[in-house]
Amino acid sequence: MLTLSKLLFSTAAKQPLPSVGTATKLSHVRLNFKDFNQKLPLIKQNVINRKAQGYANADLVNHLYEEYRRAKFEIDGLRKKRNEHAAALKNVLLIDDEGKRDKLIEAHHKVGKSFKNDLQQREKEFEALEANLIAEAMKLPNKTHPDSPVGSEANNRVVKVVGEKRKTSGRRHLEIGEKFDLFDFQGASKITGNKFVFLKNEAALLELALINWATNQVVKRGFTPLTTPDLARTPVVEACGFQPRDDAGQIYQLEGKNDCLIGTAEITVAGMFSGEILKKEALPGKFVAFSHCFRKEAGRGESSKGLYRLHQFSKVEMFGFTEGSEEHSDNMLSEMLDIQQSLYSALGLHYKVLDMATEELGAAAYRKFDIEAWFPGRGDFGEISSTSNCTSYQSKRLNISYFDKGNERKLVHTVNGTALAVPRIIMAILENYWDEEKGVVEMPDALKPYLPFERIGPQTRQGIVLSGKSN
Repeated sequence: MLTLSKLLFSTAAKQPLPSVGTATKLSHVRLNFKDFNQKLPLIKQNVINRKAQGYANADLVNHLYEEYRRAKFEIDGLRKKRNEHAAALKNVLLIDDEGKRDKLIEAHHKVGKSFKNDLQQREKEFEALEANLIAEAMKLPNKTHPDSPVGSEANNRVVKVVGEKRKTSGRRHLEIGEKFDLFDFQGASKITGNKFVFLKNEAALLELALINWATNQVVKRGFTPLTTPDLARTPVVEACGFQPRDDAGQIYQLEGKNDCLIGTAEITVAGMFSGEILKKEALPGKFVAFSHCFRKEAGRGESSKGLYRLHQFSKVEMFGFTEGSEEHSDNMLSEMLDIQQSLYSALGLHYKVLDMATEELGAAAYRKFDIEAWFPGRGDFGEISSTSNCTSYQSKRLNISYFDKGNERKLVHTVNGTALAVPRIIMAILENYWDEEKGVVEMPDALKPYLPFERIGPQTRQGIVLSGKSN
């Protein structure tokens, strides 16, 4: 029986990502500093375009790399002198005069000890310098697609608008949820604090139906299904472009641990292949993964009320590995974007596709498209998914590669895309499918085979146990 590892991995030795506490070397990641100095102006402008000055410093990386090169040259020179000194001992041992020989051996050992101590100290300093260089270099954002709009969110480019606004009264999902006892924010807050929720009754069943439906639809497109851990080691999270040690970031880091709660299954699926050499014939590798997701910042204000921003939610995520060219990864990006649109069209949502501006790309994305759906209760569009081509940004940090036809080792490209973020889709369904006249929420036809009910309303409650709790 062919296992996943036999299908995907070459017979070359695995090179795992070092865990926290071990020395991080350039051999453990595949950062390329070739011509960095010549490219420095472009790299600095890219940092500015992506508004990454708060965490990325190209000048510092260039300075550290020059120090790294000088230190490596000096250490190599010391090693050469040490080896030459050690080789010279053979000639001393050939001296016939025993007294003279013993004195020379003693002097030789003193010089050799000095070489050893000096070299050990220099190697210790070099190791710290190398780790610092890597840490700063990993903060630099990915390069940017030439067609990406430059600037802030206001510069996002609308690529396509699909469907039309449904005729509804514009009732908010929180009103509908209260009417039919679908959510319990108060009960969740007693356990965890604000911005957590119990999904109840039809909403709980709708979550399971959405997960199953979306996963099945993506699997039909040739993706391998996965469920993933909800934790990842800090180096893996950082290698994917997230900054868990940044207080302003989105990632929860466990106190006293080198582990984080994941913000997306992109982290765990990418990390599963860290240090691996994939078979070229296994590319593209396509996965669809279910996980819980955890985000520190849940937002404030009217637009973030209810299900729109939560600290914990369920998500079905697409992730792909391609050969190391932008042509291949852009094709994968287009495929994922097409899948997203097919899912949201099947749900009857009115949405628009946005080509995201440089300041909205984060650290890892070379290019990113967001999809925003119409929420009648908000009277506005809101993000329901994104898909990003990360080229080699993640693979060079996680050391994921393959051998091409010429037997040259190359980095894969990685691509990720939201298939379905459950709370926002539930919110969109409730607000778009609310029938004010009938007082029910009809379910989209695509989901009916996955649900034990066709609408949410007073007459649909048979067989569903209510809490009996007063709101």
